[in-house]
Amino acid sequence: MQPRSLEQLLRQLQQDPRWQQDRTLRQIQQRWSGLVGPAIAAQAEPVAIQRQTLQVAVSSGAWAQTLSFERLRLLQRLRQELKIKPQEIKDIRFSTAYRDRRTVTAPLESDRQQQSWQAHPCRLGKTLSPAIASDPLQRRRDLSRRLPRCPRCGIPTPPGELQRWRCCALCIRQQWSSPTG
Repeated sequence: MQPRSLEQLLRQLQQDPRWQQDRTLRQIQQRWSGLVGPAIAAQAEPVAIQRQTLQVAVSSGAWAQTLSFERLRLLQRLRQELKIKPQEIKDIRFSTAYRDRRTVTAPLESDRQQQSWQAHPCRLGKTLSPAIASDPLQRRRDLSRRLPRCPRCGIPTPPGELQRWRCCALCIRQQWSSPTG
């Protein structure tokens, strides 16, 4: 058996379909932000190509749903901008299941959003955070016992809601939506 040259080995490797997929994925990853924009790129990242489907990790289910509505437009843009053949990538799938494979975790979009969430009336805060228990039902019962009650309906309510509206979010919504409100 004759040894093959490095050039022959590389040529053979480049013709392998898996090598083509990896090259296409790297090309998409390098140009992703420019293709989808910085706002989407902060929440979504291509992680793999499996069975001719581009797998994209997203930061939340809401992003997965939003981007799935845009998938055909994004697919068309990928094909046009990167000259990807239709048989290389036939679809795009957005999923939170790939989050652990993302290289960057997307923070909240701004400091203002972070501050807004910290001051949100529905936030429980550290003092009322449910204790770590293996049973989710037990965690909910524990939290329910420690929360103050809504004076109108009697359900457990975060203290911030009571301070802001003097009732729970459900009661205030009902009050605001009633015609006499």
